Amino acid sequence: MNKRYKIITLYILLILFLRVGYVILFNNQLNLVNAYTLSSLTTINSNNINSKNTNKNKVIVIDPGHACKTLLEKEPIAPNSKIMKPKNVIGAVGIVTKTPEYVINLKVSLKLKKYLTDAGYKVIMTRTTNSKVISNIERAEIGNKNNADLVIRIHADSSNDKSMKGASMLVPGDVGYAKKISNISRKYGEILLNRVIKEVGMENRGVITREDLTGFNWSKVPVVLIEMGYLSNPSEDRLLSSEKYQDKIARALFKGVEEIFKNKN
Repeated sequence: MNKRYKIITLYILLILFLRVGYVILFNNQLNLVNAYTLSSLTTINSNNINSKNTNKNKVIVIDPGHACKTLLEKEPIAPNSKIMKPKNVIGAVGIVTKTPEYVINLKVSLKLKKYLTDAGYKVIMTRTTNSKVISNIERAEIGNKNNADLVIRIHADSSNDKSMKGASMLVPGDVGYAKKISNISRKYGEILLNRVIKEVGMENRGVITREDLTGFNWSKVPVVLIEMGYLSNPSEDRLLSSEKYQDKIARALFKGVEEIFKNKN
């Protein structure tokens, strides 16, 4: 009887030992999983913070083209140039919606600003209302004074040919101050345009060098100008007046900026 009792006792102790060992092993594994998960989340959060901190070093100037009033006073299109152009014109008007270009330009610009600001970029606007009228030299000087990493000028196009449609990216040539930044501006312009064409699905009218734009020739920092579509084209006019379409363009430009500076960080 004593022998049988001892065997039963040993059997019970063995079961208890195995149970305790299992609990300890399970808790250790659980702790390892929790530690790994916490480490992963910390790394992800750290990466997001580092990305935002890096973006804070990037200054983006957004220049919504035109304004509600024409400035007939003229200014030289480049430093030391004798060629003069008006300081500001009101721009195109939608053939169907009758929406002024400067209104659309500002709406897209403000949407782009929000995307960039939320991602940690320092964003400076040349204007935030349609009533603010500044010259093209003044617009360029805002980018220069803030040592902008990129100036994005927002415009819409127009033509006597109502069938014309699609987006183009204008970039500076070797004129005035822009001589030093024409190559990098073209590189940035290509990235931005490709992203807009891909994301929005519009016709690609290419990257075009312009040597006659005051806002380019006075710029000492990388600068591009997007023509978002033709207000003279009935279908594109309607699209450009749509908040949803404006947001698609703004988001595509934001993704283009991310692509540009991701490659440089």
